[in-house]
Amino acid sequence: MRIVSFKLNKEMDGRIGRIARQKGVSRSAVIREALEQFARRTSPRPGSALALAGKLVGSAKGLPRDLSTRKYEREFLG
Repeated sequence: MRIVSFKLNKEMDGRIGRIARQKGVSRSAVIREALEQFARRTSPRPGSALALAGKLVGSAKGLPRDLSTRKYEREFLG
């Protein structure tokens, strides 16, 4: 594991120490868990609907090129 150093004020240092004692884990484990939760909450979403659909886009045959038109309803829904 890589070592990272940073500074904490006394209040935050005390809070981390109390949490570590309550959970029975190291201070480093408390900080790693907090950073992991922060990273999950702030990570960008996996992409647009178009990007997620990937190769499926355009794979349906026999449909109009643009399904957003009213023409589709007349052609296929009567």
